[in-house]
Amino acid sequence: MNTNSNSIDKSSVLLVDSANSPSLQKYGVSFHWWSAEPTSLHCHNFYEIFFVTRGSVLHEYNGRIHELPTRSLCLLRPGDIHRISPAPDLSCMHMNLCITPARFDRLLAALSLSKEDFLEEKSCFSQLDESDAAFFFHRAEQINLLLHGNDHRVQPLICELLSEALCALFRSREEKESRQPIWFTRLLQQIHSPDNLSITASQVYDLSNFSAPVIIACFRQYTGKTVCEYLRDMKMRHACSALSDTDISPLELSNLLGYASLSHFSRIFKETTGMPPAAYRKEKNRKKQAGTGK
Repeated sequence: MNTNSNSIDKSSVLLVDSANSPSLQKYGVSFHWWSAEPTSLHCHNFYEIFFVTRGSVLHEYNGRIHELPTRSLCLLRPGDIHRISPAPDLSCMHMNLCITPARFDRLLAALSLSKEDFLEEKSCFSQLDESDAAFFFHRAEQINLLLHGNDHRVQPLICELLSEALCALFRSREEKESRQPIWFTRLLQQIHSPDNLSITASQVYDLSNFSAPVIIACFRQYTGKTVCEYLRDMKMRHACSALSDTDISPLELSNLLGYASLSHFSRIFKETTGMPPAAYRKEKNRKKQAGTGK
């Protein structure tokens, strides 16, 4: 579920102040379990990461409501407004990890991360796999036991768990960004159609309902190339295959791939392969004959 809620009445939002937490004041970090009781609508002047260890929760977050299942990980930044309640007819439990802004900045620096990595809300959510979730749960149990004994080892373990959580959120962000949109996958399939061997960059833009700047940005993000570089490499791969396996002339191949002249095609081909088309075909034929004993 991901629905809009009514606009937030800021006067009803409770500020949870780090000054009221002895652990945050002394160590800059804290940890606690939270069972099925709903929370009030509130914000913090510190960072909080919560991890759903059992059941599902309804999470109101900056005016939107999400249902978060078991193994959900969420980062709350100072000023984020939220509240948590159990999903209907389900028992639930989650753990809370809190850290002051100063300690958070030092932790990010140690992890070679920056606040910019968590500016967008999509960067603040992740769904852990079973292995990572098992580690979180096991480490949380250790922390909980040590807390009761006021053990000095508990603060480093909380920092370790916070580090793992931030790294998991960062990995999830990168994975989301690396997922190629369906429309872009379909665009590449069209480009690679045998009917589009002579396609130009302007024709690529016409194939999509998206603007040229969007398409250009997607090519850079998902292929690491400009549109022209991608088309050049695609055409050169086809040219290499055609020169090796068919009798098509370089002039015919040049026209087929949409080049304005044979000299232009030959220059691009030589820049790509290190030899002109005729020499490339001769070398490939020589290797074939050598391979068959001819």
